[in-house]
Amino acid sequence: MLLFVTSHTQKIGFFSRRKANRGKLPPLLTGINVGGYPAVRLALLGRVGQGHLHYLTPYLERGDVLIADKALSPMLAAQEAYLTEYARRQCVNLALSLLKRRSTAVLVDRAGECVGVAAELLKICNTVWVATRRAELFAPCAAYTWEQYGNQPLFVTGELPCADMVVAPYGLEGWHYAGGKLFCPDGGVFPKPHEFYLPDYVHLPGFDPAAVTAGVFAAFHPKELMTALPDIAR
Repeated sequence: MLLFVTSHTQKIGFFSRRKANRGKLPPLLTGINVGGYPAVRLALLGRVGQGHLHYLTPYLERGDVLIADKALSPMLAAQEAYLTEYARRQCVNLALSLLKRRSTAVLVDRAGECVGVAAELLKICNTVWVATRRAELFAPCAAYTWEQYGNQPLFVTGELPCADMVVAPYGLEGWHYAGGKLFCPDGGVFPKPHEFYLPDYVHLPGFDPAAVTAGVFAAFHPKELMTALPDIAR
């Protein structure tokens, strides 16, 4: 579920306000629609502080996506993770858009979290090396790409080879960078929030559009966000 966390701005009675300021009144929940995707507005009552966070804990533990308005976003540490994940997808999209047929590429993915990215690269590239500690996770990918494209990933056993492009959505993670166009968060091309692709529907009053986009991406992985390119030139 996608929830937008904000504070309740309408006036409430004196005694209710005292309870609300101490985090003793439950939030107001309202169903909303964001670009055709169902979401919930969760309005915390009173002067919002750390005492209100216990109302958010069950949603976070359940794995829901919570995006806070600009005033409350410092209280919600999970929001930064959503922004980073969307930046990784935008980074991959940009790298894929610049590849040419018969290119060579290196994918750095120590934990095996980017198996799908390997398949996307193999659809375009002649040779794809994967630097990972979890090569076994790529077996289904290798079987699929061999059947579809007659190609499969090669695994790096030492230093990164030179290639036309190095894609490292989670960073180089200790591998030495040998050469090629680098797409990664630690020193390479990596979109910042002001460079994200933002659809029109994410401009909600009081909310950061980049955070709203990241929330929609985390909750629904819609096609337009899975393939959209960042405006990296801004």
